[in-house]
Amino acid sequence: MDKELTERLYEKTTTPYWTDHCGHGGYLFSFTSYSTSEAPDENLDVYCWDHVDGRQEFCLRFGDEGGDYRSPSGIESFLSSAERGFEPYRSCMELLRLVGDVRFCVSSEEGNKDG
Repeated sequence: MDKELTERLYEKTTTPYWTDHCGHGGYLFSFTSYSTSEAPDENLDVYCWDHVDGRQEFCLRFGDEGGDYRSPSGIESFLSSAERGFEPYRSCMELLRLVGDVRFCVSSEEGNKDG
């Protein structure tokens, strides 16, 4: 991992930068995104919550206006955006790996039956 990115990742905070206009809860942490030519530095608040259908959803808030957020919706979209190197999802994914675990869980017993 790039030394500058590693140093920047540790600049996370536990206090939101922005007002939570979405109201979905699930605040995790805030951080400053890694700067690239396409994505300048920005302060982001990271939210993760359980959707009514049981899926986890993510939201990255970058300002105080109601529409100032990036939301790839479910974990699949979030991981896909991070894997393709899209900022700020890539930096956020590195932080999520540092503070938690990403695990695969079978959602249906149907595929696990012996026989």
